[in-house]
Amino acid sequence: MYYSGRLSGSPYHCIGVAVSRTSILGPYTPHVQPFACPDTDGGAIDASGFYDTEQNRRCVIYKVDGSAKGK
Repeated sequence: MYYSGRLSGSPYHCIGVAVSRTSILGPYTPHVQPFACPDTDGGAIDASGFYDTEQNRRCVIYKVDGSAKGK
């Protein structure tokens, strides 16, 4: 699961990852480090994962939240 949240000490959001080893219903355990955290650009929000069948790989897209910095 991908989610956005504020990193301690930062006013901007980062993308986090949490996994469940037993069920899609959880429980979920978050990874310690953020997946993406472009804090110099205003952070990141709205992550979504998908599977690219042409490239045969999993991908994640997210919005760099430049509006948080007035961009």
